[in-house]
Amino acid sequence: MSSIDSCPKDFGIAASLLAREWSLLRGLELVAFSLPSAVQTFTTTGPIIIGIDEAGRGCVAGPVAAAATAWVFRKPVGADENESTRSKDQGDHKALGQLRDSKKLSEAKRSACAKWLASKSAPVLMKGPSRPPLYQAACHISASPHIEPNQLLQTQQELAGISVEFVACAIGEASSTEIEELNIWEATQLAISRALSGLDLPREPVALFFDGNLACKLPAALRQVPLITMVKGDDQLRSVSAASILAKVWRDNVLCELDLSFPQYGFAQHKGYGTASHIEAIRSHGMTDQHRPSFLRKALGKLSPQVLGN
Repeated sequence: MSSIDSCPKDFGIAASLLAREWSLLRGLELVAFSLPSAVQTFTTTGPIIIGIDEAGRGCVAGPVAAAATAWVFRKPVGADENESTRSKDQGDHKALGQLRDSKKLSEAKRSACAKWLASKSAPVLMKGPSRPPLYQAACHISASPHIEPNQLLQTQQELAGISVEFVACAIGEASSTEIEELNIWEATQLAISRALSGLDLPREPVALFFDGNLACKLPAALRQVPLITMVKGDDQLRSVSAASILAKVWRDNVLCELDLSFPQYGFAQHKGYGTASHIEAIRSHGMTDQHRPSFLRKALGKLSPQVLGN
């Protein structure tokens, strides 16, 4: 039996924190059973959802990264929880409740959230050279970020007594070279597909949640899974918020490592964005193989051989 399906010994995190995701699943009739009458089925076959987000699309250097986070809804077992279990659950509940769009969190808060997520499931890193074929999602649903308060309250009440477990995560990247070869959107989809391919799940998820309004292409194994996109989903859906945080923190760490090899560019400070100091450093020292020439043409004007040479 997969570790995802093994019965938890405690109550886990209250599923109401993912009420927005569940409300969308119910509204779109993507779950076949109702709550609370069939909640016992959650113990072994609770539905799995995946949140997806990316980081680094607008940078002029470094890879684009994507993260995928997997969550399972299930009925907790073991009503005889002790004080240490209750304390742990409350801590997890608080940590999950703090997940937001990574851009709205301080660097310290992002790092703390990423550390909590990694403590639950160590991220799997997926990168080149493999480029599996990608396919349009068979079902793409563009969801409104607005959910009626009464509907949300009803969903939270339905989920009373249900836990959600963060069970797996993976990070995919596409290099600056791949970005130049493919274009940024195709490279982003490649990073997303690599992240999704890194998840080891016992059964097909019931839905994929993705920030934005564009439908990303999917690996063959997931092409039939409904893809739900939402503008500002990284701030509205905690499964996506978690992916947003993991992708950004991982990518920021990559740029900090690059700073050790190329200290003259200040990667640790600007994380690859086209700041004035970064552009000036490129003019002075030329580009590295981590830069994206197609992103820099407008900022640098006509690229001289000297700038292109490094």
